[in-house]
Amino acid sequence: MSIAIEYLYKYIKKFDVNLLAGESGLNNKVRWTHIVENEEIASFIQAEELLFTTGVSIKDDTTLLNIINIAKDHNASGIVVNTGKYIEKISEEVIDYCNENEFPLFVMP
Repeated sequence: MSIAIEYLYKYIKKFDVNLLAGESGLNNKVRWTHIVENEEIASFIQAEELLFTTGVSIKDDTTLLNIINIAKDHNASGIVVNTGKYIEKISEEVIDYCNENEFPLFVMP
């Protein structure tokens, strides 16, 4: 059983989770979650998974973009990025990619 990510977002936004990009992908279905901290782990992503990352192993925007690209290729639903200690801000390149590919990108402090 899966649920559209837009319904999850209605619930989780009260916890300071904000949609940063990929709004046109809010109809993506979510059936499971997956924690992804590096590109190697990203290879295990399956379709309809909502990803979470703290960024602990993400050293630059290229790595984050590669993870999102792998996720998109595996038909993941979207990603929630914890901003703060490891990832201060999301680059315009990542935002543009998510918008162009209808891949929801959420941030939370």
